[in-house]
Parts: sequence; structure tokens; C-alpha cells
Amino acid sequence: MLFGCKVSEETVKNLCKESPEQFKSFLMHRIKEDLKRIQSVLDVNYDDLLILLHRLNLSMLTTFNQSYTKNLTLKSKQERNQWEEDFQNDIINPVIMNKRIILKQIKAEIEKGPKEEVLKDQEINLANLHKTSRLWKYRKAVSLQTFHLCFQEKVQQEKDAEGQCQLLRIYFKQMSSLHAVRFLPHILNLQKHLLKRFHRKERREYLDNTKLSTFLQSLEGFERDQIQADARKFLAAWREIRGQVSDHPITVKKNGGNLITTMSFPREKCHSTLDEDSPLSVFIPSYAGAGMYSFVITHFLITQQNDFLQTYCNIYGHDYPEWPTTFPGKANPTDIIVIDERKDILPLIIAHTSYTVTEHGKTAEYDYEGFERQLKKQFIDAKPKINVKQIEIIKYSDERTEISMFTLLRERVPQIPLSASQSSILADEYKTIPDIYRCMDDLDISIKFLHAARPDCSGNLYRFLTDTLRFENQSFGEQTRQICCLKHIQCFWLLLMMWKAKKQATVRQDPFEMLDDTYKIKLPEQEEKELTNHVRSLTRDKKAALENLLFEAIMLVIGDQDEDQDFHELGLRDLLFGYIDAPRYSNSLMEKEEAVIGIPAYGLEECGHFPQRIMGNQCVHAWTTIVLC
Repeated sequence: MLFGCKVSEETVKNLCKESPEQFKSFLMHRIKEDLKRIQSVLDVNYDDLLILLHRLNLSMLTTFNQSYTKNLTLKSKQERNQWEEDFQNDIINPVIMNKRIILKQIKAEIEKGPKEEVLKDQEINLANLHKTSRLWKYRKAVSLQTFHLCFQEKVQQEKDAEGQCQLLRIYFKQMSSLHAVRFLPHILNLQKHLLKRFHRKERREYLDNTKLSTFLQSLEGFERDQIQADARKFLAAWREIRGQVSDHPITVKKNGGNLITTMSFPREKCHSTLDEDSPLSVFIPSYAGAGMYSFVITHFLITQQNDFLQTYCNIYGHDYPEWPTTFPGKANPTDIIVIDERKDILPLIIAHTSYTVTEHGKTAEYDYEGFERQLKKQFIDAKPKINVKQIEIIKYSDERTEISMFTLLRERVPQIPLSASQSSILADEYKTIPDIYRCMDDLDISIKFLHAARPDCSGNLYRFLTDTLRFENQSFGEQTRQICCLKHIQCFWLLLMMWKAKKQATVRQDPFEMLDDTYKIKLPEQEEKELTNHVRSLTRDKKAALENLLFEAIMLVIGDQDEDQDFHELGLRDLLFGYIDAPRYSNSLMEKEEAVIGIPAYGLEECGHFPQRIMGNQCVHAWTTIVLC
């Protein structure tokens, strides 16, 4: 076709990566591979394939010159799409859809022509042709492709039978993506194991930098074999569906499930090649980062099952909203539409195929209704839909309770800050990051229960955990057990986060890993010098108060995803003024307990001397500078 467009031979050769000497063999290899694919699709032998291609070329030569060469520039996408659609309808479809008639006519014409005398090594009795064993060597191979093609021809010929085999028609339309659902049990099993091992226990950095192969080497026996087998199914699923998940709409939960939103899987990620040397985080579902691969695979496959079940309900008159539902974490293999083409479908096709051999040749007849009944009974009936909004995602040890959850907490349980002296006392009880993490795990549990309850805010936090929740708590220090009440839980959580962040800042680690990188712009030298001078002019108490104040403003205001305002170009001093004037605590409760809380050491007067040219997008570097000053 390229040569027919009067393109030079050298230009054509330059289109492939092979050397000019290997170009001929390369081109012939590609042609043979394409012929095999076409033969498989059309379900004909090689001789019939060549006959149909010659007929297709004849159709192109006659029809194309008459209808497709007039005033066509094909410059717009719409014009090209229309040209392709017309070409398929007028040239390709008439040959393909009538291939049996065409082959019969052409073979009849060939028989009328001159024949070469063929020597026969054995005379065959045509009356007993169907009893000749050698004939069965030439029967068509049973395949889903053949079955599908014959069904399409049947539907084309019987246009009046619109109501027949509706489920089978939908199955063939969704066959490619529906067959991929067979990987889902392995993927869910892999995720369940990895979440149990790493959920809230490891940092994102560790999982991003650890290869799956390295992790497998650390395991032994059955556990390693099981995880490796499940991981290979995960990789096989990605190879099979990655071309279908481009821009796939993903339903995600935010704010602990109070907000449902939709995002799209980035198209450029579809070209990624995943293998056993991929990071471990790839295999654990998450809304962002490498975990998006695991999340989108699970979301896509669950959606395929649910969509098919919805169509199934429409066909058979069931109420889809009332259809049984299960959760991804509780789904077992019997809840999932697991259909394997080789193991399941081919035996089913064979069971519903009958061959007839006569002196006129061999024919195969398919029982489509019987096949549909067995498909429905064995693989679809009693399968529940799966709640796609309940896919469990990993929480890394450096991604604790979402900040936006405190908005709901403050509505349930009014919050106030701890006094400076109380904060100082508590700080002495948490010297290491593991101590902080253990304490935050218990706090996260408390926060989740407080969302559903309305206890007395003055109740003791430790007793709420141990007496009300019946939870064994050994992470709280002695002073924490005495000082902290339910009204202090937000402040205590923020203090723990700040102490952890300060330890990270001193060893040059990112103290705000959960914050967008756009807020981590480095301070210019002049602004950094001004900020350093301002901090050094403060007393020790005022410096500590500034650290705490700015940290809370970053976490509760900038870090709140529900905030509509863009803080990037807002002056950091203005942000501090606003937070001093309206902190994220209960104003009425703070007024009642003002004597206990005390007056903040860093107030509006001190904030007036904060460098004015520092912007909100420099907040992380500004806070780190204050801590290290």
C-alpha cells in the first residue's frame, strides 16, 4: 500500500528499525503474522484466506476508484473517521459477512476451469466419506473465536430474532474485559496480605524504594509461593487491561467516607511496564502515587462485574439496586465471575457443538441457547455486586488521620488547646518516633469512635479508651493519662505530629510528606535571613509558641483539602494573623477555660514583626527554618 502511494523504497525502509539488509525478511515476517491474525479472526483455512483477500483487493480496485477518490483531503479527524467507516461498510463488510457465499462461488468457478490430474494413493468411497478417519484431521479447531463468529453470522441472518440470546450478546460485547475479572480473587488476596503487613506500620518511602522481588526473598515457604503467585496474576491483569483503563473514572472516598468524588487514571501511566522489580507500593491500593496502579486495576475489574450484573438484571427483570452486595475485603472466589477461556469456555463450547459429516462435506452446529443457560447457571447466577466505594487503601505510618476529619470531630466533641506548660510536660514522655507512632495509633482509634458518639468532652481520654472502648492502652505516658481529656484530642494529635516533624527536620527529612510539593518552595536568601533574625529576637517560650502556631496553621488550614482558598500566593503573615484570630478550636469552650489555657506567648503583636514577603507556598521551609534556628 505504501509503494502504491508512490513512496520511495528508501523511505519505506526507514520506517522500521531493522537494517536495510534485513528489511525484506522483516517485512515478510510481519506480513505472515498479519495473515495469521486475519485467518484466526475469519476462521478459515489458508487457501480460503488468500481467496478472500484477492476478492477484497478486487472490491477495493473497483469501488475505491469510483467512490473514495473525489475531493477528499482527510485533514480533520472527523473526515478520517467518516472515511474509515464508509470504507468498512462499503468494501470490507460485504466480503467478510458473505464470505461463505463468495468462497462457494469462487470454488465452483475454479472447478469449471482446467484441472491437473492428481495421483491418489487411496481411493475414497464418497458414500462413506463420514467414516473416513483421515477426514477428521481437517476439521476446524474449536475456539471461542469460531463460536463468536458463527454467532455473529446467525444474528446477522436472523434479524427478526432480537429477543433471543440477549445475555450471550452482552457477554460477547464485554468478553474481553469480563474475562479479566478472573484475576480479581488473586489481586484481592495479595492486597489483603500486604495491607495486613504494612497498613499504618511502614513509611511510604520504604515501600516506594523496596522492590517486590526483594520483599519475596525475605519470605519463606508457602507464604512466599502464595504471594508470588498472586503477584504474577496481578501483573498479568495489568498487561491485559492497561489499554482499557485510560481515563477510567475512579470513585474515591475522602474525609473518612463522608465525601465521594471521582478522578481519572492518568493516561500516561497506561504505558508503564510492571514486573517483579516494580516497587512494593505498586501492589497496594492508594489514591495517589504508585498505589494508583493497584487501585485502578481493582476498581476497573469490580466495575466490569457490576456492569455485567446490572445488564443481567435488566434482561431477566431483577431489581439491581436490591441485588446482594458484598465488600471487596470480604469477597471470596465464589463471589466473583471467574471465567477462563481455556478451562471454562472451550469445554462448554464443545459440549454444545454437534458435527455432521456427509458426502457434501462437514458442518458444525452450535446450541447457543444451551450454552447461554450453562453460562448463566455456572458463572453468573448468585454472584453479588461488589461495593466499589469500599476498596481499602493503605495508610502509611507518615499519613495519619486526615486533617479534614477534625472538622467533624469538633462538631461532635468541642476541642480546646493544651496550655504551654501541659504541652511541655507531655513532650518529655515521647522521646522517639516509634513511641509517637504507637500513641498516634491509639488516637486514630479514638477519633474514629468519637465521630459516631457524643461523649462528655471533659471526660478523660485514657479512661475513654480503656473503660468505654475496652482497649488495652500501653502507649500513653503517665502524665498523658492524667492531663489529656477528650477535648484535648485534636491538640494532642497535632503535638505528636509536630514532635515527629521536628525530629525529621533535624535529620533533614521532609516533615510534611502528606502536603503537596507546591508548598515546599525554598525561601530566598534575604527572606530566610529576615526570618532567622525575627526568631532569634524571640524568647524561648515565644519561639516554641510560633513553632506550634505555624504548624497548626499548616496542618489545619493549608493541609485541609476541603478549604476552597488557594494559599500559595497568600502572605504567610496574613495566614498567621487569621489563625490567631480564629483558631480551629471551640471559641465558647476556650473562653470558659481561658484561665487554664493561658494567653498564647506568640500573639498579634509578635506576629506583626513576622517577615511580610514570605508566601504561603514557602510555609514548609519557613517552619523548618524556625525549628532549626
